[in-house]
Amino acid sequence: MKSQAKKYKNRLLLVFLSSLLAAGCAQPSASSSSQSNTTTSESVSYETTAVSNTEFENFLDQYVVKLCESSYLLTHRYFEHPENYGIDLDKCKITLGTFTPDPEELAFEKKALSILESFEDTNLNATNKQIREQLIWELNLTVNMSDEKFEYLGSIWSEISGVQASLTDTFSEFQLYTEEDVEPLIALINDVPRYVKEALDYSSKQAEAKTFAIDLGTVVATCQSIVNSKDDSPVTSELMAEVDALGLDSEKSETYKQQIRDALQQSFFPSFQTIIDGLNGLKDKNGTVKGMASYKNGREAYEYVLQSYAGSSDDIEVMKEEIRTAMDDAVTEYRSILRTNAEAAMVEEPETRFTSVSEIMPFLEERYPAEFPIVKTMDYEIKELSPEQSKNGVMAYFVIQPIDSKRPYEIRYNARDYGSDPSSLTLYDTFAHEGIPGHMYQAQYNRDHFKHPIQYFLSSFGMQEGYATYAAYQTIPWTGIDEDTARVWELTDQYSNYSVLLMDIQINYDDYSLDEFENVWGKGSEAIYNQLAENPGVFFGYYYGCLKILQLQDIAKESLGEIYDPVSFNDALLQAGDVNFGLIEENIQSYINNARSSAYGSKENKDTDSAASDNAGDQAADKSESKIPAPSSNGSDNTNEVEDTGPTNQGGDFEEEYFDEN
Repeated sequence: MKSQAKKYKNRLLLVFLSSLLAAGCAQPSASSSSQSNTTTSESVSYETTAVSNTEFENFLDQYVVKLCESSYLLTHRYFEHPENYGIDLDKCKITLGTFTPDPEELAFEKKALSILESFEDTNLNATNKQIREQLIWELNLTVNMSDEKFEYLGSIWSEISGVQASLTDTFSEFQLYTEEDVEPLIALINDVPRYVKEALDYSSKQAEAKTFAIDLGTVVATCQSIVNSKDDSPVTSELMAEVDALGLDSEKSETYKQQIRDALQQSFFPSFQTIIDGLNGLKDKNGTVKGMASYKNGREAYEYVLQSYAGSSDDIEVMKEEIRTAMDDAVTEYRSILRTNAEAAMVEEPETRFTSVSEIMPFLEERYPAEFPIVKTMDYEIKELSPEQSKNGVMAYFVIQPIDSKRPYEIRYNARDYGSDPSSLTLYDTFAHEGIPGHMYQAQYNRDHFKHPIQYFLSSFGMQEGYATYAAYQTIPWTGIDEDTARVWELTDQYSNYSVLLMDIQINYDDYSLDEFENVWGKGSEAIYNQLAENPGVFFGYYYGCLKILQLQDIAKESLGEIYDPVSFNDALLQAGDVNFGLIEENIQSYINNARSSAYGSKENKDTDSAASDNAGDQAADKSESKIPAPSSNGSDNTNEVEDTGPTNQGGDFEEEYFDEN
């Protein structure tokens, strides 16, 4: 998702989907070996054993099934036809989730972590090794952040990603793949009153613990606007359009529409009045918004949060130093340009030559192969958000389609606030971020290359959003804007972004009060202070993730000189998916080593254990000449091309029941 630099842009489903997206939006910390340097005292120990690729993929199949059957929403997000992946929809819990760790789900995560740690990776191919390391990395963070000492820290009512926003987003974006999805949809709508009651109960407990501090006026105003628009709501219109798209006969279609409208009128919209009444009842207990470090255990919790969003195990002091260095470098280059071309800084918003939003994506699609690996043709739609769906600060977002979907990709953008000037470089940058070569391009790259469904579940927000931010920057020279003018715009944007990262640390780790913050950044900084305090760490996914990638790019360029190839670099960057930067660094180093070897005939050993050499068909981890096995129903090695509908389960029949309840 792309947003204005000074406004928060976290569109995660927060606690609402946190239990569903344990491997989706929270990012664990990692040690130098790409695994967490923390241990879980309550984990069950298993005897360490070397496993084959087939045995490991059997485990992955079972893990995906067990994970998805814990939540209908999670299954619906990732699969149109879950039965093809061994998932029993009848077992999937139809619920919006909870606000505190679910004991059953936490036990499952701990068990999965213990099993993964018991697997020796000696016999695994490069892809499976990195999958194992990433899962351990994620599960360690999930378990550590589930510690009860962190309960009731953080806001569940932030302007963009809070309960009020996630509810409207979830149902306005809900897709009906088949007629059978209507009944679960209605059940989910009817779960909203229960979910809202739990949210208010959670907030009441926060008030008792003196950790309840929100922008109450904004939340209430948002909820009131939703109540006021209940008779002409974009949520209703979007769901009606989904029913129409099923192509049913008119009688059946109208029956389903009425059932959905009734559920919305009885359960969905009244819940927003419940939120208004409940939060107004807590008005006298609403504290002053402040950073995480001001609360008990908040500083420790922030360390986990920061590592998760950044996708990096870098120490916070190291992060500070890297951010300051990047800011200094930006200033130095900025001044260097101005010494020879002062006019480059006179253009506040450089203009592209586009006269319509519809021209931008075809332009990007034509240009990307010069610097990024070619992927299969992308079918996509660009949709304007309705005024009710448009959020202040959110420019656009990419809608992820299920693994096995043939639906076109979707980019939705805020035409109300940001679509009036198609020549704006900022708008162009937004479509590059969300579309090509950003999120949409990465989604297609993943479809073309992923071997197992679990790879879609792997999550590093720093890589996900950091990559899209980096990718958009790479397209700026394509616009034909004067080189110095474009570079000044880019440097100014980066400096502003890095400043936000420092602000985040000062508020949530160094415990700056508002007065201390304004002494550094100037009077009138209360809005950004409150946003960063309510949404700690989120910007690190975008800006620190981008910084890490730019650093890796600089290393590759410096190491390879004239043999540096942007297509090969970006291939190495993308090949593992959304994983932590410890693994990304391994793949970039492998690219550098192999490029040197190919160009200079070096006798240095190639890094054959990396996914880079694995994807290129070099030696696999077992020192054989075979490539990574492509998707196969029986787990046998082959080199068939991955189908458009996504990878199938790899492991074949379950020889061992890793999650047998008995």
